[in-house]
Parts: sequence; C-alpha cells; structure tokens
Amino acid sequence: MIAAFLYFLTGHFMSALILYFIHRFVFHGKLRRLPILKGLAKLHGIHHANVANKSDKYIFVPLWINILLV
Repeated sequence: MIAAFLYFLTGHFMSALILYFIHRFVFHGKLRRLPILKGLAKLHGIHHANVANKSDKYIFVPLWINILLV
C-alpha cells in the first residue's frame, strides 16, 4: 500500500515537472517557432493576453495533447 502511494506521489511530481518544462520551453522558448507547435503557441499567447477575461482564462486543449499527457 505504501509503495502504491509513493508511485502516485512520484507520478504526480513528475507530471507537474514535465508540464512546467513544456510550458516554459515550448510556449515561452524557441521551440514555439517549430511549425508543428506554432498553432498551440498562438493559443497560448491569446491565453496570456486575455487573462482578465474569465471566459478566456482556460483555453481548449486538443484531444491528442490530453492523450499524450495521460
């Protein structure tokens, strides 16, 4: 039981770390210039530009990205 809990905590920590690095280096770094990531980087820029508007605070994440994250 303790091992399962430790696996859960490790997975949670690693996923948070991976999401941080994706956010930092893909959406705010040079990787956003890659053709495959330009559309997502543009959506991310809109998200940052419209944070004051509650409806734009959370943007739609494509299904294929959710599958990759899971």
